[in-house]
Amino acid sequence: MNKNKCIIKLNKDGITIISLVIVVILLLILSMITIQGITNTGIFKSANQAKIENKRAQIIEYLKLGKDTIERFLLNCNFL
Repeated sequence: MNKNKCIIKLNKDGITIISLVIVVILLLILSMITIQGITNTGIFKSANQAKIENKRAQIIEYLKLGKDTIERFLLNCNFL
């Protein structure tokens, strides 16, 4: 009976190995859920899609600028 009281006192003052293991396992589970949530919701896919759209808009703008330059050149040469 005396040994049980001693064990209970030690457990009240500190963190037991079991509780530490449980906390680590819970943190691992939460991190796995978070990583899956980030990859499956399409955050990376949305970023890549935005990158593609931006590049597309740049190309269109570049082509329009080139067309305007060619038209100005032809007008100055009196071909039109």
